Amino acid sequence: EPLTKLGRKEFTSNPAWSPDGRQIALSYYRLPDNAAIPVPDGTDLYVMNADGSGLRILLGHEVSGTALQYPAWAADGSAIYVSRAAPLGAQSIDRVTVASGEHASVVSRAAFPALSRDGLALAYVRYAAPPERGESLWLSAPDGSEAREIVGPTIFAKYYGLRFSPDGRQLIFAAVGQPPNTGGSLFERRRTLFGRLALFPPAYADGDIWDLWIVDRDGHNLRPVTALSED
Repeated sequence: EPLTKLGRKEFTSNPAWSPDGRQIALSYYRLPDNAAIPVPDGTDLYVMNADGSGLRILLGHEVSGTALQYPAWAADGSAIYVSRAAPLGAQSIDRVTVASGEHASVVSRAAFPALSRDGLALAYVRYAAPPERGESLWLSAPDGSEAREIVGPTIFAKYYGLRFSPDGRQLIFAAVGQPPNTGGSLFERRRTLFGRLALFPPAYADGDIWDLWIVDRDGHNLRPVTALSED
């Protein structure tokens, strides 16, 4: 059954259950009515009851072009961690208090927050400081302290949708790339074989090739979960 009743130019994404199952956090944006290019002014963080009632804005974008996405609840439900992408490429993970809407930056140059069920760990993707490039996987305390790298910046080109396992011992995520010594996905093996037989390199017709991966929270036992090679 539909939980939201939105207009034709209103959109939601990234819904996340609160720990007690009574609320849902989500991202929301609205397309402009009369604009040459249909680009929203920004994306906001909303909260609603689990039955769809009580939809309210918790944190709005303060600067045009800012997007608040990928909400993740603190273990006690008192706060929501959200990715903030600002104009000119500035990115951070902010902590938003549910009762008041007060917010503060927790980690800079980061996105895709995930909280362990026991509330003791925050995982996220971190971007290299310019002019360096690359994405890496990190783990820290919920306030951003005691940060340490789990998967380095040369392993994957991109990450998406980070989550803890229920017991907090592993992390699952979507990624682009093929780390060494993992054998390659089924698609990659077939693509390589075809290229050798045909004596010319194959061309990619679509976008990035994604699969799901799992790693222990100490960075060991990195392994693929799927061989879908989906765009």
